[in-house]
Amino acid sequence: MKTKKLFELMFYINAKRYFTAREVAEEFDMSVRTVQRYLLDLQELGVPLYAEKGKYGGYRVLNNRVLPPLFFSEEEGKMMYFLLEMITHYPTIPFQVDTQRVKTKFYTHLPADVRNQLEQIKDFVVFLTPNRSEEAPLLKDLLLSAMKHKKVVIQYESKTGIKGHIVKPIGIYEHEGLWYFPAYSYKKEKILLFRADRVKKIENLGEDFTESLTLKKWLAQDYVPTKALLLHIEITKEGVRLASANPSLGPHITINNDGTGTIKSVIGRDDLDFTANILLNLGRYAEVIEPKELRESLKKKATEIVNMYT
Repeated sequence: MKTKKLFELMFYINAKRYFTAREVAEEFDMSVRTVQRYLLDLQELGVPLYAEKGKYGGYRVLNNRVLPPLFFSEEEGKMMYFLLEMITHYPTIPFQVDTQRVKTKFYTHLPADVRNQLEQIKDFVVFLTPNRSEEAPLLKDLLLSAMKHKKVVIQYESKTGIKGHIVKPIGIYEHEGLWYFPAYSYKKEKILLFRADRVKKIENLGEDFTESLTLKKWLAQDYVPTKALLLHIEITKEGVRLASANPSLGPHITINNDGTGTIKSVIGRDDLDFTANILLNLGRYAEVIEPKELRESLKKKATEIVNMYT
């Protein structure tokens, strides 16, 4: 009975964040003294409560509050373990936690027989996520800027050195072990793509609720860029497999009956070089039909590579 009450109380205070013992007593039909004992029990379990004394005092849940317990089935527990295993491959995630510690904490609370099964399964399941050393310490700031519609100044390291950009991030995404963030550039008046690990500093300039492209639409290319060109690419079966893993190409693939594919979309002239670099990775498994400007860009890049080895 007491354990059930503690769980109910934990759910309650996580939702309230600030409360008094008398409020809890009225909610759960208990005496104030009993509530105070229960709150002490929760503090011993690790719930970060702060008691404010005085006439208008009460209890406050600190920012690093403990979430209520969740109950997983055996299969769900195994799935969660491997999801945590996959995350540990990334040097940076948008949350300030030790991913290895979280995985260990979860693992040690699993039943012994489930842990034994996982030990066996681990020899047969491997995540081939690229091991990147590039950390992105400002990843969380970029995510919050996107969520809160912030206009920011970023100090960005490019090939020509560190430069300032006034942008409005629209979200973050991971690809092949690296974090990227598209952002509206106030100078260029369009969405540009940046690498999160190359941001050295970020400064908030205030909110900008002007409607802009969402990350979901940008990834789907569900819009017509400035100076748009029709993109038409024919890809082999192997090309379909490779292109499907790329967020810029995957959503636009139409698979034919024989397993080959076709990509038809639109592309901005300013994105020609970026797209050409992506298509170089597909090699002979993808042929650009149009635009001709993209074909010429690929020919030039391929010639430069051939000349380098001649």
